[in-house]
Amino acid sequence: MKKILIIEDEIPVLENLAELISESQEFFVMTASDGIKGLELVVEHLPDLILCDIMMPGMDGYEVLKSLKQNEITSTIPFIFLTAKSEKEDMRHGMELGADDFITKPFTYKEVFKAIDSRLQKTEQIVTKSEQQLNELRINLATTLPHELRTPLNGILASSHLLIEHFDKMDINEVLQVHKSIYTSAKRLNRLITNYLTFAELELLFKDKQKLHSIKTDSMVESPEPIIKDIATNFASNYKRINDLTINILNTPINITQEHLYKICEELFDNALKFSKDNTDIFISSDIVNGFYELKVKDVGIGLSPEQISKIGAYVQFDRKLHEQQGSGLGLIIVKRILQVYDGYLEIESESDKYTEIKVYLRLCR
Repeated sequence: MKKILIIEDEIPVLENLAELISESQEFFVMTASDGIKGLELVVEHLPDLILCDIMMPGMDGYEVLKSLKQNEITSTIPFIFLTAKSEKEDMRHGMELGADDFITKPFTYKEVFKAIDSRLQKTEQIVTKSEQQLNELRINLATTLPHELRTPLNGILASSHLLIEHFDKMDINEVLQVHKSIYTSAKRLNRLITNYLTFAELELLFKDKQKLHSIKTDSMVESPEPIIKDIATNFASNYKRINDLTINILNTPINITQEHLYKICEELFDNALKFSKDNTDIFISSDIVNGFYELKVKDVGIGLSPEQISKIGAYVQFDRKLHEQQGSGLGLIIVKRILQVYDGYLEIESESDKYTEIKVYLRLCR
């Protein structure tokens, strides 16, 4: 049975509503006559849904909701306000705090159960979707990670074995070529491991609210222009495509650490170079848009379909057999998670076999 908590200071209303819901025999109902007692019951029983009056002495409904939202364990419990007020301002304030719905007094049997069923169904849909995404993550991790680790490792092992067995028969150029192969494979393996560690560190960061707040508040890159230009030209040089770059970057302070800015640029620039052909343009620019620093990267490459964009996530790759991608598929999800640290966001516009344009938005420092 689903557990429903009712927090209401008017005892007749509380008792009548509890009796009404209990009669359906679908729910286990708990009651509290004030906000403080209600919060105690929430922590003790973790109800599936909360019905809460707004106007109560001591701790009102808004304060109850604020307290619940500050606790990671209780922040996702569906919350419906009971109110005698129907003014838009009160409803707007409640929604801004995170309320899911309102039931205005006096209410009918049908209104109460319609609101409860709607919220519980929505929660079940969210849980189902999360479970599906988690299963996809497990499958992609199980299929992608072993291959990605084994491929560069096999290159290192094979090249090393070649040197051990045939070193005395090889000339200096052959030895140099094998060493280059080992170095290339080692760099690929190192980046793969670095990305997995970065992803894990970001997930842990979101669990540490105090550290997250500190990084978000205190981080600043005063001069992003030389950093972005330097990363872009270095990557383009590695791909021997320096002439394909067009760079136009503003130099204004932005809210991010230099390490995180580097990681964002590394992933975006590498993807743009890797998934577009030589002698095609890559545009890197920035602008100020609605109080955000917009970093834009556009390439004329393989592109992404709307379905692929919607499925961007950790360990997911697209058309590996067609394009022989190298990497874990973590790049864009790492970029997205870094941006979430600083209340930034990501936009992707793309068309298969034509172009991809990625826009990163970071807050300005004032």
